[in-house]
Amino acid sequence: MKYLLSILLIAGFLTPQQEDFSKTFQTRQLIVVTSDDWNTTHGQLSFYEHDLKGTWKPVLKDIAVMLGRNGMAWGAGLQPADLNTGTLKHEGDGKSPAGIFKLTRLFSYGEMEARMDHIMADSTLFCVDDMNSAYYNQLVNTRGIGKDWNSAEEMRRTDHQYKFGVVVAYNTESVKKGAGSCIFLHIWKSPANTTSGCTSMTESNLLSIMQALDKNKNPVLVQMPAKEYSQLKKVFALP
Repeated sequence: MKYLLSILLIAGFLTPQQEDFSKTFQTRQLIVVTSDDWNTTHGQLSFYEHDLKGTWKPVLKDIAVMLGRNGMAWGAGLQPADLNTGTLKHEGDGKSPAGIFKLTRLFSYGEMEARMDHIMADSTLFCVDDMNSAYYNQLVNTRGIGKDWNSAEEMRRTDHQYKFGVVVAYNTESVKKGAGSCIFLHIWKSPANTTSGCTSMTESNLLSIMQALDKNKNPVLVQMPAKEYSQLKKVFALP
């Protein structure tokens, strides 16, 4: 019933009676990424923390980001499933997932101090995007398992884009084959280059985010076009 009311509110059928986003999603850190529309390939990112007075306070504001080469599409996340309508994200579509997602781990080419769980991206670490693999949409180390895939991303790349990154928990808990895989916040190739479905930005901005993220505050990413986010704000009193 609670999610049904949220759906009706977001769709504009009810007068808002705001819920507490922090309590609903058990989070005190929020990253918001918005774009002009579903097809836009660039956007803005802001980072907020929930204070003791129940207010979202800005940590970082209006960071330029690049999105998937084909914009965004709804992807199953923490948002009500009934919102996932129209074009849905799928493997190879070149779209960044729109929705509400947990941020779970950091990765980097070297050691780093952080308040999140961290994994080293060396030459044996891969993210499997072969939907026929038992390890689809998982970060795996080839030192410990047998390879059963034909396609996977090398996490230690020859460029700098995965030098630092944040794992977005998209399609990770109840993995759906073909729904999309290997979604990260990472360093952009350039301000003009899109991604295959991730969200990218400058190294300095990404490091600022990674250093501020705290697993004890259960950080969450809210990512969607500005129009859809404005409706979500009415439900949850978001910034």
